[in-house]
Amino acid sequence: MSRPWIVLKFGGTSVATVPRWERIAARVRELLPEYRVWVVVSALAKVTDLLRDATEEALAGSPPHGLDEVLRRHRELALAAGLRDAGLVGGLAVDAGTRQGLGGIRLSRDVTPKLRAEFLATGELASSRLGQRVLAQQQLDARWVDGSSLLVSHARPRESDSDRYLDARVRVKGRPERAEELALESPLVIAPG
Repeated sequence: MSRPWIVLKFGGTSVATVPRWERIAARVRELLPEYRVWVVVSALAKVTDLLRDATEEALAGSPPHGLDEVLRRHRELALAAGLRDAGLVGGLAVDAGTRQGLGGIRLSRDVTPKLRAEFLATGELASSRLGQRVLAQQQLDARWVDGSSLLVSHARPRESDSDRYLDARVRVKGRPERAEELALESPLVIAPG
């Protein structure tokens, strides 16, 4: 029988510096002999706010300066962790598609709740990708998983798209078979929160 899973969730402040990632790595090492570990991470501290600001700047017709700050924070963490391709780490999840999407918002001066939610989620995508690399620096081979396929949103009667995508209330229903499919027998998984 396989070892049981334990899920660790870390917020933005907990994933914002190398010493904090070192603590995460130490905790994972403590647990791995008995458990398989699923690490869930938030965006780096204040990154979701910056992405929200970038969206508002685009809606106002201004260049999204908040996005540049998001990329700078990820690059600094990557460099502090000793990752040589710091410009690529994390930024791939944020830069090209997000910048293009914000350009579309800037031109149209409109954004759907679904698209807004996708922009806000890029912070978690970037921090989890970067976290995977930082854990590798700590000799921990984590499989990156986009856990969004584990979350299913069902609209409630008379619910707006804004409620569904930006203020969802979710009934928890375990899908261990789907989690196993995504983990591919890995003892350590990291996913965006």
